[in-house]
Amino acid sequence: MAETFLPAFEACAQAGAKGVMCAYHQVNGVPVCADRVILTDTLRQKFGFEGVVITDCDSTADMYYPQMWAPTPQAATAAVLKAGVDIPCSDSFFKHGADVSKMASLMRTAVKRALKLRFELGEFDAPSDVHKDDWRVWPPEWGAIHQQLALEAALQGAVLLKNEGSARLPLRSGLRLAVLGPMSNVKRPLLGDYDSWPVEMLSVVEALEPYCSVVPGDDVEFCSSGLSKTISKPDTDAVLIVVGLHGVDTSVNDVDLLAAESKQCKHSCLECEGCDRKSIQLPGSQEELIVQASEWGLPVVVVLVSGGAVDLSRISKLPSVNSILWMGYPGQKGAEATAQLVFGKASPSGRLTQSFYTGEYVSKVDRINMRLSPDKATGHPGRGYRYVDEQWMVYAFGHGLSYDTWVYTVNGAADGQWSSRSNPACKLNVSVAVQFSGAWE
Repeated sequence: MAETFLPAFEACAQAGAKGVMCAYHQVNGVPVCADRVILTDTLRQKFGFEGVVITDCDSTADMYYPQMWAPTPQAATAAVLKAGVDIPCSDSFFKHGADVSKMASLMRTAVKRALKLRFELGEFDAPSDVHKDDWRVWPPEWGAIHQQLALEAALQGAVLLKNEGSARLPLRSGLRLAVLGPMSNVKRPLLGDYDSWPVEMLSVVEALEPYCSVVPGDDVEFCSSGLSKTISKPDTDAVLIVVGLHGVDTSVNDVDLLAAESKQCKHSCLECEGCDRKSIQLPGSQEELIVQASEWGLPVVVVLVSGGAVDLSRISKLPSVNSILWMGYPGQKGAEATAQLVFGKASPSGRLTQSFYTGEYVSKVDRINMRLSPDKATGHPGRGYRYVDEQWMVYAFGHGLSYDTWVYTVNGAADGQWSSRSNPACKLNVSVAVQFSGAWE
């Protein structure tokens, strides 16, 4: 845990982050929200974190039931306060379990830290001139600022996974482009889970229209299994296929009922709270659509919309699929960002924050085995890009291409026996020089 999971939290704490959420699960038999070693000794004292810790929703209640770790609601509440929690998400259980006569000092510390942050955020400042009439009304220019920020986030978050051949990205403006795929003409699914809807936004098709002649063609349904017919080859210069997953199923309102009532969830087309995918394959017949398009003799660009990893092992090896662009769930300006990246108005710069594995890897890894290194005796393939063998990896953590070119110079100097991982005194000092060497034409 110290080598793999904690460094990111340490970096955030040292960068001045003001909020950390503790999770539902247990580490070594102790719920994270009740673990003083993690939340106080490590996060606050070792990493220097000075913000507030908030629980994930209902995690205090979960310690009592269903985890049955705490014998009473009062014990669960006292445990999170002693561990260093300041704010409970879903506070009804917390209020029920709080005993002021016994927890006053702990509660006082939590309240001080929570109020300190609220003062730092300016929540108690006098209204500015902008808000002197009604603080709930935003100035008109703020909308444009927020939209520009949304565009920048989508551009910087996109990751170019593959870009090969003479017909690779970026595409030339003005060409005839067939735009296919179940995610090409949708809007809300670009927002992902926990969205804010309705919001003014474009579909990918609409965003592409200023740059090229969009030619609609036959398509497939989002979550249907198997192509019902052969898709006709379009009369175009290239093909762009937008595929992916959904983060919301609007037909089911209760997240606790998604697994039982959502057809999208049952067929691994949905990824969100309350729904885990059984497979990391592309939903329905989306992969079949890409394979068929790759046989047309036209350059093919695949745009992937998803939050989690998708098995791209087959698609990535198709020669006619010149480029694969992962957009994540790109948000309100995601369609515009996609169009700008496809036609070279911006250059991809993102790197993967997760590894993209093969579908077979999912069937090999034990869900409850948290061991990182592989185990030949049990067949456990390992976890994480540093340990999993390349045969299970399609695109590793940190992978990402660009239209620009860069030169990386690595200089390393070692003190002591750095090659021995068992030597606690080993040190390896490495410097990396990154130099911009040219923009694409």
